[in-house]
Amino acid sequence: MKPLQASFNHPTKSTLRNHCLQTNLLSSQPIVQKSFLTLVLTLALSLSSTAQHAHIITNKEYREFTEYVRDSTIRATLCEQIDGRYCTRSKDNSVERVDWDFKLDFNDPAVREGTSLLLFPEYQQINRKREWDTRKWYYDRIGIYPHEYIWCEDSSINRSWASFLTSYYFTHEYFDDYPVRGLNQWQIQAYLHWKHPGEKKYFTVHTDYNLELELPKKHLEVTRGEYNAFFFHTWDSIARWELGESFSEEQFFKHFNWFEENLDPPLLKTKANIDWKNPRILEVLQKANLITEEGLIDCRKMFYRNFQWDYYRGIEYGWDKIRDVSIILNEVNMVDSTLLAAQLSYLPDLNTKDKKLLDLTELDPMQLNAFYHWKKLKPSGKDVFEAFIPYIRYEPGESPEEQLVNNDIERLIRKGLSEEFFHFKTTFQVIEVY
Repeated sequence: MKPLQASFNHPTKSTLRNHCLQTNLLSSQPIVQKSFLTLVLTLALSLSSTAQHAHIITNKEYREFTEYVRDSTIRATLCEQIDGRYCTRSKDNSVERVDWDFKLDFNDPAVREGTSLLLFPEYQQINRKREWDTRKWYYDRIGIYPHEYIWCEDSSINRSWASFLTSYYFTHEYFDDYPVRGLNQWQIQAYLHWKHPGEKKYFTVHTDYNLELELPKKHLEVTRGEYNAFFFHTWDSIARWELGESFSEEQFFKHFNWFEENLDPPLLKTKANIDWKNPRILEVLQKANLITEEGLIDCRKMFYRNFQWDYYRGIEYGWDKIRDVSIILNEVNMVDSTLLAAQLSYLPDLNTKDKKLLDLTELDPMQLNAFYHWKKLKPSGKDVFEAFIPYIRYEPGESPEEQLVNNDIERLIRKGLSEEFFHFKTTFQVIEVY
C-alpha cells in the first residue's frame, strides 16, 4: 500500500484522483466527464467526513507496537537459542510464530543469558544500566523504533529542550497522549499493518500541531540541604571504594548481583556501616590522602564521576557512531567554589534538611551540572520535568562569549535565562490515520 501524504485540508482534484487510485475506484476504462464529476463530489463528501474522524497516532499507541515487536523478538531469540517452547516452527524449521502463552521470566538466568545479545553492549551502556538495543527491533524487515534524535536535528529548538525531549518524549508516561514523532512512511505502514490487520488504512502528514510545554522554575532550584546531601554521597562513595580496595572487599564490594552474575567493576555496598573509630580504617583513608592526620576530609580530593548524554556530540560524528560518542564521562571537583571549605571534619556537621535556597553563584557550572545529574537520576514520579537538566558544553579554546552560546547552566547561574526559556513552543508534523 503506497501511503497518501497529502493534507486533509481542502482536498484538490488531484488529491481525489490519487485517492481513487489508492482505493481502486478508477477503472482502466475512460470515464466520461459527468461521471467523473459525480465521483469527485461523492469522494469530496466522503473525505470531508473522514477527515473529521481522522485519528492522530499517539506515543502510547505506537509504543504498544514497539513493545509487541520487542517481546516477539525476545521470544523468537529464546526459541532459537534456549527453549523451543517459545515458538512454533514451520516445516523448514524456521520460526513460524511465537507463543504468547509461554511467559517470560527475566529472573531465569538462562533467559537473561539468551537475551544478552539484544541489549546494548556494556561500552554503550550509561552508568551500567542494561538497556534493550532498539536498533534490533524489526517488523517485516523494517526497523520500527522512532528516530528520537529528531529534536536535536532542528536547529531552531533550544539544546536543553531538545535533549530533554530526546530522552523522554517517546518513553515517559507524561507524553502518552501526545502525537508520536520521528517515523518514516515505512514505519507508519508497518504500524497500520499490525494495528489494523486486513483493513485498508491511509494516512496524511501535516504540520499544524503546536507543542507547548512549561518548565516549573522550582525544578532548577537547589537547597543547601540538597547540596550537602550530594557532598555526603560523593564523600561516602569515595571512602567506601578506597576501603573496599585496601581494607575489606567483602564488607564494601558487591561482586555478584542477585542473579549471580559477575559484576566487573564491583558495586558498592552502600548500607555497610563504617566504623570511624577503627584505627585501621582511618589509617587506610589517611594513606590514600583522603583525610588528614587531624581527621579532616581533604575536600580537594572529592571528585564526582558520572556518565551522561550529549546527543549533539553524537550527531556531529554521525549516526552510526552516536551511541559510542554521545556518552561522556564527567569528573567534577566538589569544592572548587566558595560553598565548601577545603577541609571538613570527616563527619561534617552540615545540615541535609536545610530548606534555604542556595545562591547558585556559589557553584561553578560543572558542579551544578553534576548535582542535577545526581539528583535527577531517579525522578520521583509522573512529573517528567523533574528530570530536566539545562544543557552545558565547553570546547577548548572558546572565548567566554562563545562558551555562553550553548551553556544554559551558566546562563542560569548568571540569572541570564529569559522567561521564554521556561515556556517552550514548537510546531511539528503529526500523522493522521483514516
